[in-house]
Amino acid sequence: MTINTRHRRFGPTSTAVVWAAIVCTLSGASHAAYRCEQNGKVVISDTPCAASAGHAGPNSPSPSQSRTVTLNGPAQGPSPYGEWRGQAQFNMVAGGRQVAEGHAVVPFTIGIDGQGKVVGASSANGCRVLGIASPHFVAEALNLDLTLSNCNVTNYNRRYAGSLIVSSRDRSAQLSLTSYDMLGRSAAYEVKSTLRR
Repeated sequence: MTINTRHRRFGPTSTAVVWAAIVCTLSGASHAAYRCEQNGKVVISDTPCAASAGHAGPNSPSPSQSRTVTLNGPAQGPSPYGEWRGQAQFNMVAGGRQVAEGHAVVPFTIGIDGQGKVVGASSANGCRVLGIASPHFVAEALNLDLTLSNCNVTNYNRRYAGSLIVSSRDRSAQLSLTSYDMLGRSAAYEVKSTLRR
């Protein structure tokens, strides 16, 4: 089934909001962050802390007072890799309005291996998931570049950008995928879910 969205259009404000969301989604670069402790002061930097050896003075910290901690190391929290399951909400918006025919809440499964390959499915609506995951700037999250295919509602058969973020509190994962069609039909497609192991 294909839902016609051709007669609905975004206004200038909606278009600006959509492009801002795309830029924010794609701007999550992967990098290390370091927490340096010197003389009781904490400094966050994208480069390792400077060694105190060779710069000792009466007020300089000793090596035991200065240390570097990598914030995105594997021991910082639960891993986003592995298999996740839960209920996912599929939502379609055109012209600022939700398209009722495109709304569904269905079971969703996704698996992410250590090399970044992503496979998954939502059998209730026929969707298959395939794509890649890349490191986020925090260890508990991944940037996702996924393609949905074989969906019963064919509008959802497209490429999505998004993220998977794991909560250290309850070990659940928040999945968020978005795709925009700015040519002709002017529609937005979302898949959101709270997933668990």
